[in-house]
Amino acid sequence: MPKKPPPKPTLSTSRMSCFLQCTRKHRYQYVDKIKTMSTGALVLGNHFHKGLELNYAQKIRTEKDLPVEKITDYFRKTFGRAINADNVQLDPTETVEGLTELGCRMLETHHKFIAHTVQPLFVEKNFRCSLGEGFPFDLTGRWDLIDIGYVIVDNKTYGRPPKQEWLDRDLQMSVYSLAFRLTFGEIEAGLRIDAVTKAKTPRVLRLYTHRTDNDAKWLLGQIECVAAAILKGVDYPQNDSPLCSPQYCGYWNLCKVERRY
Repeated sequence: MPKKPPPKPTLSTSRMSCFLQCTRKHRYQYVDKIKTMSTGALVLGNHFHKGLELNYAQKIRTEKDLPVEKITDYFRKTFGRAINADNVQLDPTETVEGLTELGCRMLETHHKFIAHTVQPLFVEKNFRCSLGEGFPFDLTGRWDLIDIGYVIVDNKTYGRPPKQEWLDRDLQMSVYSLAFRLTFGEIEAGLRIDAVTKAKTPRVLRLYTHRTDNDAKWLLGQIECVAAAILKGVDYPQNDSPLCSPQYCGYWNLCKVERRY
């Protein structure tokens, strides 16, 4: 019996975004697999998602939201364990207590204004899509939520909401759309972001966008270009981006040594 070929390497939104932002950072993260310290903001966002997942996963069956106290209690426990880990670095303006209370307020705001309007069909559903037998990578990722109307929903936390023109060309939403069409063989009903702002008094935002067949073709072309560059080993540091700084890049010190300056 012939052996099954090994699985292809994968491309995700985060990997493509990293490569397009800085090919040197991509090498550190995805080729050398060097881990960096997480940030308080990142851990907050991850565990905000976990709170929503706790509610939405059971709502598929019950069609009812959990009491908000159960969601915030779960957040306090899981966030507390994660934020106190040795590999999390807080900003000087952040405290564990402050981030915990902020996360609870955000979940309460989401529960009050958004959760009751959503009936999920899938929650935190992974996808892996072939882009052709001869293409060297599979496309992978995870949808936050697909509702019963086949609208793809991305749950977000924002310090500053994006402009509509940015959202209309957002790579993540484009990948979500393409993966839906490849997986289910039909066009999604819509693309939506359900967001809560990271503020003393959080507020909710609902943002909408869509993707056409031409958008899907453009994305496939971009994926081909990124894949070809990765296979060629393209690797150079980015110097003229605001993200090339110790504040935004966990590989700054390593890259600085490699560049010898």
